[in-house]
Amino acid sequence: MARVVHETLSELFGLNDIKYPYEEHKKIYLKPGGENYRDWGNGFGEITPHADDLYEDLNTDFLSLTVCRDNTNTPTELFFPKDIFREFSDEEIERLLDLKVKFISGKNVSIPKSKIRNIVEYHIDTGFKFYLDFRIDKEAGERMIPINSKDRKLIEKMRIKITTCRKEKSISRTGTFTIVANFKVLHARAEMHIDRDLAIEIANTKEYYFAPRLLFRNKGQDARITNL
Repeated sequence: MARVVHETLSELFGLNDIKYPYEEHKKIYLKPGGENYRDWGNGFGEITPHADDLYEDLNTDFLSLTVCRDNTNTPTELFFPKDIFREFSDEEIERLLDLKVKFISGKNVSIPKSKIRNIVEYHIDTGFKFYLDFRIDKEAGERMIPINSKDRKLIEKMRIKITTCRKEKSISRTGTFTIVANFKVLHARAEMHIDRDLAIEIANTKEYYFAPRLLFRNKGQDARITNL
């Protein structure tokens, strides 16, 4: 029932779900070995603020999440770029508008992918879009790498700022539906609120219906724009 409601609401909000053959993105839950990982949706640890799929050719305009079950009470956290850049000088903001980075895929994708983007773009139909990913993958490393080494200080300043800036939290109760504009809001998650040994035991069952936290996820293009 949760899956049916999730798909229906996602469609009503105009989300064209994208399914890549090298990624299982629909069900989010703790998977075997996930107790050793952070910055991975199917892992146990903290997930750092980011936007999804910045290494892909197609843009993921929307991200939707439905809580099918969450006995751990671990909400999704939401961060706004304006709070990250609030104390930046005019000169730093000007540099941000030209800052190019390489985004790379992580553990969630079975083949390595990358794409170079500006971190800020302006579009006449949707306004400013922000391409940011502060995750550091255990295997792949930084997911957002500056093309010019002189820009690293700006990225490190953002990393420091994001640890203290304001954030919103979703309601982690069963049945909650959340949809975000992927290039307007960053999403994250604290370390899963569950005993680590219990998490390992559950993950090793390899069955998602035993998972204490199970989310359904869609991500894809804005149908209102792609259908024009």
